[in-house]
Amino acid sequence: MKRVESYILRNFFSFFWSFFFTLFAVSSLILVIRLADLTGVVSVDLLEFASLYFFGVPQLLFYTMPIAFFLSAGLSLAKLSFDRELVAVFALGANIRTVMMPIAKVAAMFSVTLLFIGYFINPYSSAVAKNFVEGKKSISKLNVRPSEAGQKFGDWLVFVSGEKDGAFVDTVLFSASSKASLIGESGDEKNISSTFVSAKSARIEPRDGVATLLLKDGKGYRLENNSSKLLYFNEMRIMTQPQIAEFEPSNFVAYWKEGLHDKKRAKDFSDVFLTAMFPLISIFFIPAFGIINPRYQKNRAALLFIVSIASFYTVMLTINPVLTYFGIALITPLWFVLGYWLYKKSGAVKF
Repeated sequence: MKRVESYILRNFFSFFWSFFFTLFAVSSLILVIRLADLTGVVSVDLLEFASLYFFGVPQLLFYTMPIAFFLSAGLSLAKLSFDRELVAVFALGANIRTVMMPIAKVAAMFSVTLLFIGYFINPYSSAVAKNFVEGKKSISKLNVRPSEAGQKFGDWLVFVSGEKDGAFVDTVLFSASSKASLIGESGDEKNISSTFVSAKSARIEPRDGVATLLLKDGKGYRLENNSSKLLYFNEMRIMTQPQIAEFEPSNFVAYWKEGLHDKKRAKDFSDVFLTAMFPLISIFFIPAFGIINPRYQKNRAALLFIVSIASFYTVMLTINPVLTYFGIALITPLWFVLGYWLYKKSGAVKF
């Protein structure tokens, strides 16, 4: 029976690598396009671009592995069925348990790996990527370009007339945010209404890891209620802090514990669990649709497996936003029982 298990696994992996590399390549292309759009906002070199791609690889693996496993396991059995090879295996004394045991072991291994990726690797890589991007945004000169409207620097809207010798010329800033204030104002003097600043020259420069807009030779106007204030300055610095992901690499428990009061985090927890467990809880769908009697049945395995995948993710994405943690308790047993019921109704049970 060891030879049978080895034979089943050899056929399984021949399908798996084909599906996995195809799905991974398509997903990678989408990720690269998204990162290419990002370069229109921040300036990154080739090494930084590659780093951002590798930060996204765990997420690509997380979503491609379960689908590749399900399709390759089912279609490899369907191929063996129509090549009459499973008939020969059963004729030699093997049973359905012998055929499915190696696939079940692989399913368990995949589910454990996906749980680790989803609950530990993904949060870390996502936080590192977000911190990196926000840091680049805060110091990137591409955030402010001459003669372009609608640009932002922190809580300020910025318009620059031109650029000369590496500095901006005739820079105008406006903010209606209570977080924006002029240098030298106390916390109680922050603008309630709006603030307007104009300067003859400006330059973006990093200072202690914080992006700073250095303004020279200008005026600042602050309008609040029915009064206004005017400030002349020779030099002014406006600073903005990047949005840093609130996550420490060693604090995974606290990260997921936020789901107790954050519905989105609770939904993410449920999505990770169900996606990771998909190979294991779908184990009965594989013989139900994959083991076929070639004399009496048509080969609709590919269609049935695709419909199963679409149905599972549709149910998950519909129920989880509403039930969050309870979606795990509802979907997991129902999907497993449905697979077992289909298996019992299929011709595979006769083997």
